[in-house]
Amino acid sequence: MKKRKHICDLDLGSDSMLPKKTTVPGRACRYLRKLGQLTKLHPETFEHFRSYSAVVAERQRQLLEDGGHVIHPFSIISRYLRRWFIIDLASSLPVAYVVLHMNLDRRLVLVAHFMAVLRVTKIYTVTANVKIFMRIFTESYIVHGLVRLTLLFALTTHWCSCLLYSPAVVHYYWTGTMHGTPTYHMNIYRTESQVQDMQTRYNKALIVALSSFFGTGFTMFRSTAPDEILVHSLIIVYAAMFMVFTLVFLIKSYLTIFGSIMRYQGLMNQVEEYMKYRQFPLSLKKRVRAFYQYRYQERYFKEEADLDCLSEELRDEIKLHTCRTLVHKVKLFEDVPASVVGTVLGCLRPEVYLSNDLVVRAGDIGDCMYFIATGTVAVYSLKGVEVCHLEDGTHFGEVALLMKDSKRVATVVAVEITQLYRLDAHDFNRFVMSNTTLYNRIEALASLRMHETTLLDDAFRRERESQQEQHQSDMMHEVPAPMTEP
Repeated sequence: MKKRKHICDLDLGSDSMLPKKTTVPGRACRYLRKLGQLTKLHPETFEHFRSYSAVVAERQRQLLEDGGHVIHPFSIISRYLRRWFIIDLASSLPVAYVVLHMNLDRRLVLVAHFMAVLRVTKIYTVTANVKIFMRIFTESYIVHGLVRLTLLFALTTHWCSCLLYSPAVVHYYWTGTMHGTPTYHMNIYRTESQVQDMQTRYNKALIVALSSFFGTGFTMFRSTAPDEILVHSLIIVYAAMFMVFTLVFLIKSYLTIFGSIMRYQGLMNQVEEYMKYRQFPLSLKKRVRAFYQYRYQERYFKEEADLDCLSEELRDEIKLHTCRTLVHKVKLFEDVPASVVGTVLGCLRPEVYLSNDLVVRAGDIGDCMYFIATGTVAVYSLKGVEVCHLEDGTHFGEVALLMKDSKRVATVVAVEITQLYRLDAHDFNRFVMSNTTLYNRIEALASLRMHETTLLDDAFRRERESQQEQHQSDMMHEVPAPMTEP
């Protein structure tokens, strides 16, 4: 059943609780004030406020405090002012250009350049905002983690590549001269007086950084200076820590994705040990394995435990979705209200029968009926005559529930692995018997099946009697005549 979004017809006013304005400046001011309010569109809002009424109450609290001029702590403006405004301001000011223009000490220029490095501290905010943005599209923890790791890998690889040349930069601004050794800083000198272009230097540094991350080594750029060795060592340590973190995340993701498969394999190991302990024959082992394979499809889960915490309506909706093929094929449910069908489906209990399993036996007391979801069963009469085959979308066992003695009139055997849904007698009497349409259809079908079974039994009885009479007649003709003495 498709759920529609609620469209309220009541005149409850604006949910922002702000008075409406008629002038253009007033409307603009009101819009800016709404930006500072708590919004239900933010992915993290309902982590702190569990209902829409709580959101409205929080908005009312904003208006009552300080005349309504309060920026909510969950709004973007407040968080930005309290955390990152000073860092962004300090890292964005053109201090280096001012220092160069005033011809101040080169060391002050170095400090001014390093002020831009303060932006590195915002990597936490970037990853948090990426997570919030990704929640708009998916709630998967694995997808969020992969996106964050990819972003961190790209950024830190670039930063490590740039950090490799920090000794040269510090040496230049601190001493005012470039290092005289041609092999210094990964051969950045094309000659003793000419420096290689920026793209070549960045490519070399990128190779060193990637080699540190993947542990392949970079012997083509040997480091001899102490400052270079220190920087390379720091990059190697960070790269090793990053790859260990990545490996741990990949292991957790693997356990999350394939957790149900691993639990299924653990369950099957227990079943195998049990069958070995009880010395099951080979044929019985095959049947047990076939049952577990069909029941769980190599993924172990606890269906009852997963559904117990849900509301009754949601469970009925899930049941209706699970049995949608059954609903479409069973003619019994045609033109029956969806609420009645959903209630009946909510009472069904799944059962699996292997090939040649006995489902019901003629003469036994019937306490339920069955709906066939998938598979085929064979129906036999009281005399053992095969009446018919029932396949997907059909049902059986309702005759015994309508008879006074509640006895089965036929034997049903599974022809192949069959998925059945069982409806117990008390649920049958409570829902089916009280619905006129369902009751009339089941009663008509039960009468037809009883009539066909009786005709087949009568035909089988007459055939057996004729065969017996023919057999006795043949025996009489085969009796030898008495011999007379000479």
